Amino acid sequence: MILRAGKVLLILIYSAILTMGCGAKEVKTKPISPKTEIQSETPQYTSSIRKEDCQLCGDGKGTLLPAYWGENNLGIIDLNQFQLAHIEINPYETWGKYTKEDYGRSSTDLINTGEGGLSVWGTTDLDRGYYSGEIFLSPSNVLDVSQAAQFLCTDCLNKIVSKGGEPYFNIGIINFKTKGIRLLEEHVTAFMSDDYYVSCEYVETIRQDEKEQGFDLLIFYCPPRFTE
Repeated sequence: MILRAGKVLLILIYSAILTMGCGAKEVKTKPISPKTEIQSETPQYTSSIRKEDCQLCGDGKGTLLPAYWGENNLGIIDLNQFQLAHIEINPYETWGKYTKEDYGRSSTDLINTGEGGLSVWGTTDLDRGYYSGEIFLSPSNVLDVSQAAQFLCTDCLNKIVSKGGEPYFNIGIINFKTKGIRLLEEHVTAFMSDDYYVSCEYVETIRQDEKEQGFDLLIFYCPPRFTE
């Protein structure tokens, strides 16, 4: 009797397994059509400048940029006129050769490229690796995308100028090592640019009943301390 009951129990368990298998439904996945493609987003801004003629990703002809490419330094750039102020925290000799000399001094520079252009003064301490300065703005220091498009290709133009938001100033920070440009904004007080920390506080002052605008800059060279 015990043997017969065991056989009955096994038969019941086997029948239950078969019933579960019959009730299960096969889940079929719909194959992805080879025609399905991710459509690229249409750029907001367009430029007639070809990549090889672009001042940023091309040859940079007609500007001082080729003389500084590859340096681990920053600069201040006017995107409307593509004029720049070179900040030499890391000193280089002719033909881009880096030099490690004990300068033991600091230098102060004043650059003014005319109305609507760059108006900058600052002090660079080579030994301690920092720059402190000011950018003076006028009402005409507003980014004109149509002017910037005369120097930049479509890809570079859209990388620099984000979609939407408030109007930008035409002044930015350029990294000669990465060829990246970050436009200065009223509500962005600091950012990193590769090995550099850039403090860029927007300031407004009233002098003789007139509003003056600008940015207080403090730039530190601070590469990673611990590397593999």
